[in-house]
Amino acid sequence: MNSNRLIGIFESILIGAVVFLNGLIIQTPLPDSWDLKFLDKFSQAIGDVAFLDIYLKRNPKSATGYAARARAYAIDGIWTEVVKNCDQAIELDKDDLALFRLRGKALFELDENAKALADFNHIVDSGSATAEDFSIVSLIDTRLNRFDSAIANANKALEKHAYWSTAFEARALAEYELGEYDKAMLDAQKSIEMYKERPIPFVIMAAILNDRGETDKAISMARDALKRDAACGAAYWQLGVSQDKLKQFNDALSSVNFSLSLATTDEWRAKELGSRALVYLHLEKADLARQDCDAALKINPLCKSAIEARKQI
Repeated sequence: MNSNRLIGIFESILIGAVVFLNGLIIQTPLPDSWDLKFLDKFSQAIGDVAFLDIYLKRNPKSATGYAARARAYAIDGIWTEVVKNCDQAIELDKDDLALFRLRGKALFELDENAKALADFNHIVDSGSATAEDFSIVSLIDTRLNRFDSAIANANKALEKHAYWSTAFEARALAEYELGEYDKAMLDAQKSIEMYKERPIPFVIMAAILNDRGETDKAISMARDALKRDAACGAAYWQLGVSQDKLKQFNDALSSVNFSLSLATTDEWRAKELGSRALVYLHLEKADLARQDCDAALKINPLCKSAIEARKQI
């Protein structure tokens, strides 16, 4: 028997063994003691969610399997699938708070704020809320124009963890909306000190600087935000605001249009529509400005930029 034939036989045996073992794994219930993050890595290593799809067809009552698939989808930011899989997992295991946390985060990313808040309130009521949980509740509060509550929840986050970057960012956003610019600037700076890669604190500072007429500094802050995240629509929004103030109206329109193309939440979409309305006014396009004002105020009746534009129409 020649060596090539021996190698071929060995390879056939090896492949058969792998197929057999994978079949056993797929049919064997996942141990509850397994860490779900490990399961995510395991499922991705052998074909992302494809493994868990097969597994769940054979084990449709596995809460652990649905949770693992939800986390695998979360890695890729496929939030609707995260919600679906969390729903299925929660039906099977209503005591796992991690499932409510993951679903709440997905709903937050999908801008379904009332549903997200319900999940995080469930965690808060259990007494198990973390600094990140309170921070997200604070961000939701700001989206819902509940600014005092947003600050209170950011403070609770900081009681849990005194150096939590998201908590400072959340508080800064609420303070900005309340016109408390000095506090908002300080909290945005603290957020950056804790974690330098978050773009939104730079956007908050850019917005404050633009409102104060410090346009050059605002542009610098917006560009710093874009260095952290080149797809940060809010940074293009503030760049457009700066260009509008510098009377570079066509550039401003391009920047704000681009920010709107990237907007994923009503919170930022309303701000950007209001700012575009101001640009349209400066371009003497009152009808378009009115349309943007109406759209922004329909989303958020307290939208500052839309209110400012409305006064000028």
